[in-house]
Amino acid sequence: MYRLLIGLAIFMSVTVARAATLPSIYWSEPSGVFRAGIDGAGVAPVLERTDIGGIAPDRAFDRLFLTYVALTKPPMTPGVVASTSLDADTLEWLVFYVPTPKAIALDKSARVMAWSESETHSISVADYDGGNVHKILEPTPWIADINGLAFDPWERKLYFSFVNPLIDSLRPGGIARMNLDGSEQETVVDGLVAPQGLAVDHVRGLVYWADPEFGAGIIGRASLDGGDRKDWVSGLGSPQGVAVDPYTNQIYWTDAATGKIQTGTSFVPQVDVVTDRDQPNAVGLLIQSGLEGDTNDDGQVDVYDLNDVRNYFGRDPGPGPGDADLDGDVDIHDLNAVRNNYGSRFTAPAELNSVPEPSSALLALAGMLSLCAFAWKRKSPTLVRR
Repeated sequence: MYRLLIGLAIFMSVTVARAATLPSIYWSEPSGVFRAGIDGAGVAPVLERTDIGGIAPDRAFDRLFLTYVALTKPPMTPGVVASTSLDADTLEWLVFYVPTPKAIALDKSARVMAWSESETHSISVADYDGGNVHKILEPTPWIADINGLAFDPWERKLYFSFVNPLIDSLRPGGIARMNLDGSEQETVVDGLVAPQGLAVDHVRGLVYWADPEFGAGIIGRASLDGGDRKDWVSGLGSPQGVAVDPYTNQIYWTDAATGKIQTGTSFVPQVDVVTDRDQPNAVGLLIQSGLEGDTNDDGQVDVYDLNDVRNYFGRDPGPGPGDADLDGDVDIHDLNAVRNNYGSRFTAPAELNSVPEPSSALLALAGMLSLCAFAWKRKSPTLVRR
């Protein structure tokens, strides 16, 4: 009977908001998934579902991927990896019997999803359709609480946050990375308290993480190899999820303690976007790179984009993969867009790529004022008394 219920629930009706706008923020709460415009306007429910672990929208593929616990019946916790169209009304189960799935991340180029499992302290991957399921991180004694996943599409690395239960310290947490086949595992950041969500800015080579610490939470930042580490935003309540738009240099995070979704840049590190929410947790962004020929929003034009056009050539008009020129279909114009821009990468504008920290900017301003004062003093006429 239990397996019959699982089977009958593979396709089920849910409440989904219509017509997602670009760009958009998606986040989870205890009652489901919600979304709003990038400025916080137009908050609307997307999906009514409890026990959501992680969410990951894909604009080019027109899907929202998520993990959650479908039914609770001890001793089993039958988690599910699922997806829904961004403007449809059905939820499709992709992978069943997942031991309490948590975070989820997407390789939008190869159309591969990765998720962590809380019970087994492991990471698995599968194709977007749920096929080819296999583990890439087996349970190990030194890894637990894998609460965050993020993928770097340029270096082809999967980052994950974890806690090392073997470390007798108040700061046993860290961030590690590996290839999508599980090889070349290495820790790049250590000494964290309880790291949660992760986000990778592959354009600027940065990784961000949320850490509630001891009631004075932070959004941390470091280079992808762990260097230049800093507490980017501090004094938060209980930050959980973090997401980055690498094409605008805008970072977003949820704070479960304050019920807020906030955003920041190097100049303005903390601004409220959405307030008065119920324990917002996981967060994801619906964005596009704007680079002509980039069909999957990874910020570059390569063989994956060429394969998209080839595989979806002539498909029905509307949202979906292979649309290299963003006109709603896949035709010879998309092939030309990929061909003409093949090998190009998104380049961050200079004013966003190397923005000084606020303290540095103030020092520079003070120096400029001093120089101006000195120059004015030298040019001022000397009063000669007769």
